[in-house]
Amino acid sequence: VLVTGPSNSPENAYKLDGEVIGLSLGPLVDSEILRELFRNTEMAFDVLNDGIPSPVPALISEMRKAISKLPARNVSSKRKGMLMEWLQDYDECCPGFRHQSPIYGLFPAGLYGPFNQPEWATAARVLIEHRLDNGGGSTGWSAAWLANAFARLNDADGGSSMLLKLLVNFTGDNLFNHDNDPYSSVFQMDGNMGASAAVVEMLLQSHERHVIDLLPALPTNWPEGSARGLRARGGFEVSMSWTSGFLSQAVLTRTTKVTWPKLGGNLERDDVVRVRFRSKCPGSVRVTVNGEPTVVDTEGTPCSIGIHSDVFNKGSTEVSIACPRQ
Repeated sequence: VLVTGPSNSPENAYKLDGEVIGLSLGPLVDSEILRELFRNTEMAFDVLNDGIPSPVPALISEMRKAISKLPARNVSSKRKGMLMEWLQDYDECCPGFRHQSPIYGLFPAGLYGPFNQPEWATAARVLIEHRLDNGGGSTGWSAAWLANAFARLNDADGGSSMLLKLLVNFTGDNLFNHDNDPYSSVFQMDGNMGASAAVVEMLLQSHERHVIDLLPALPTNWPEGSARGLRARGGFEVSMSWTSGFLSQAVLTRTTKVTWPKLGGNLERDDVVRVRFRSKCPGSVRVTVNGEPTVVDTEGTPCSIGIHSDVFNKGSTEVSIACPRQ
């Protein structure tokens, strides 16, 4: 096993033999950061090689070995189904702690989620609910972090409630986020930036490889609306509108050729860009690519379309999705 240490799960502590201890070996957040770093480095190597197979550098080989030695995620036996923060199932000092370090793999790293290793998304949700039940989300930036986490869990109303908490309890008249209350002298930019990030995460997500998800966590109190100029991974600009909580129209425009990483060499999977969305009448959805109709797979929930990446690499590309009026 390869562990980091001495380390700390920011900025939490646990109880052991009557003592309060902050230091530990291999807290989960460290392993998740390393997994994200190694994944991104390997993807960067593939992109810089323009997707052309080549001998694997020694650094990549070493990272792959290191990933296999990192401690596996685990769930608590004391709090059934909850993601474990430390290597040992310690009793935490503050059950409602403001930091959400153990769920780094969910947000921001995107290592797992409802459509990818959903069992860990479930374990992360148990931890989030445990913290909230004990007073968590007690600062503006903490509420913003939880809003993003709920968006990644496709929990629209959970994310909306955290945004409302941030605005009501931690936002001043000048819209600056404050640490403890709207009148605190401590301004914390991460609350402001985290809140705006959460709004976008509710409307658009693209952290899953080769997937663009439209309206993944649209709150019920945002039934009608539109967004323009959102950016998605892969060089896309996205504009869309929705009615009665469902997508009514979307336009995805790609003007920049971007090499798609092919980790694992699965060409069938890696060469397809999948657009996921929610439609009230999936059988009536119409999709065009540069004005030409294309096939829509609407059997699943949510709906999705698959477009070969070669289409996007030919230059400026526009994908239009039209759903019937609800």
